[in-house]
Amino acid sequence: MSDLSLTSPEIPLKIESLWPEILKRVPVSQLGICMCVSKKWYSLITSPVFISSHIKFISQTSCNLFLLRSFTKKNPQKNPKEFYYICSDTDAATVQTLETLTLKTFICPFKTRNGLQFRMVGSVNGVIYLSDDYFSTRYTFILWNPLVNCFIHLPKPRACFDLIGPYMTASGFGYDSVNDDFKVIRIVYPQRSDGLDETPPRAELYSVNEGKWRWVSGDNVHYCTFDKEWKQCFLKGSVHWVAYERFGEENNASHKSNLLLLFNVEKEKFMMMKLPLELREVCPLGLLISECQGMLCVNHYEMTEMVIGELAHYNLWVKKEYNKFTSWIKVASVDIRHSVVHEAIYLKNNGELLAASKSRHLLSYDPKTSKVVVLALGHPALYEACSFVESLAFLNKDCKNMRRFLLEEDENGSSDDEELSPEKLQSSKIGKLCSYLNQMDKFRRQF
Repeated sequence: MSDLSLTSPEIPLKIESLWPEILKRVPVSQLGICMCVSKKWYSLITSPVFISSHIKFISQTSCNLFLLRSFTKKNPQKNPKEFYYICSDTDAATVQTLETLTLKTFICPFKTRNGLQFRMVGSVNGVIYLSDDYFSTRYTFILWNPLVNCFIHLPKPRACFDLIGPYMTASGFGYDSVNDDFKVIRIVYPQRSDGLDETPPRAELYSVNEGKWRWVSGDNVHYCTFDKEWKQCFLKGSVHWVAYERFGEENNASHKSNLLLLFNVEKEKFMMMKLPLELREVCPLGLLISECQGMLCVNHYEMTEMVIGELAHYNLWVKKEYNKFTSWIKVASVDIRHSVVHEAIYLKNNGELLAASKSRHLLSYDPKTSKVVVLALGHPALYEACSFVESLAFLNKDCKNMRRFLLEEDENGSSDDEELSPEKLQSSKIGKLCSYLNQMDKFRRQF
C-alpha cells in the first residue's frame, strides 16, 4: 500500500468523508453549535441521511438517560406546571438529588384545554408522544422533540366519536427503522349496546413520512386493553400493551387470561406474548407495562381486600431475555402498606427504583436493602418516567418549530430606511447586522 503525501489531493477528500462518522458521535446539544460552523456542516447535519444514521448510532450505543415528567398544580388559581427532565442514569458516588441527576429541563410549551396534564404515551428516539384526552374526547396529538424544539400536530384520526359513537381506545408509539419513520397506532373498541367493548377493534396508523392516518388490519385481535392508563412501551420493533381475554357475554363476562398485545411497526402486524403464570389471572387493572434498561417490565399492583382502590403490594417483573419466556423473574417486591414507597416510577441501571411517596416526594429506593434517598420534595400531582435517547429527529421535517428565528425589526423598518441619509442608512444596516448576529448567538445557545 502506497503512502499518501501531505500534499496529496486525496487527503482533503478522505478527511471530508470522515466528518459524518465523527459528527454522528457528537451529542445533540453540541451538534447545534456545529451547525453554525459552516454551510457544509449545516447541510450535512440537517440532511435526512445524517439524521437517520445519528439516530441509529445513538440507539445502538448504551445511553444512560431517562426522561422524568412531573406535573404540579399547587394553587388551583394558578396555571399548572408540566416539567420534563432529561436525567442521567449513572451510578454516581455523589449524593443524588433531582438537581444532580438532571442534565436539562424543559417546561411543556403546550397547554391542554381542561388545565390538566398531557397523557405522555411514550418516548422513542428523542421524540415524545403527547395526547390531550384526559376526561374528554379530544383529538390533540403532538409529537415533540424538545432538544431541537420541533413538533408535529397530528391531524384528526379516522376513528372518532362522530363516526363510531362511544368507544374505548389505546394508543402506541414506535419507530420503523427499516423505513426511518415514526408511527402512531390507535386501537379503537366501539361500545356495544350491552356496554362491552366490541372485538375485533378498529385499528389505524399515522405515519410521519406519509403525514396521514390510514387503516390497518386488527382482525386477529380478540383481546381488550384499558383506556384508563394507556400504558405502553416500545421495544424490539414492537409496541406492547397489557391486554386480557374476555370470557362470557354481557352480565357473565369476566376478565381472565392476561397477556401482552404487540404491534410490529415495521410489518404493521398484531401479535401476542405470554405473561408469567403468576400474572395471567390477576386483575388486569393492576398491571402496567414499561421498558427499562432495554428490558420488558411489568409492574403489578395488588389491591387490599378491605378498601377498594387502596394499594397493598407492589411487584416488579422483568424479562431478562426478550425471546425467552422462562426469563421472566421478579426483581422487586414492596409491601406498600408498611413502606414509604407508594408508587414505582422507573427501574434505574443500578437496580434501584425511582419512586414516589404517599406525600408525593420523589425517592430512590433500593429493593435489596430497603434504603430510601429523597431526591426532591414537593407535591406534584404525578411523576412519570421512561427511557430517553437524544436525537435530531424532525430537524429536517416540514413541521412547526418552537424556535422562531426572526429579526427584531419595526413593521415599517424597510420604508424608513429609504428616507435615511447614506451615513445613517449604513449605521442602520450595521445595527441590524449586530442584531442578526446576536440572535444567531441565541439560536446557537438554545441547543
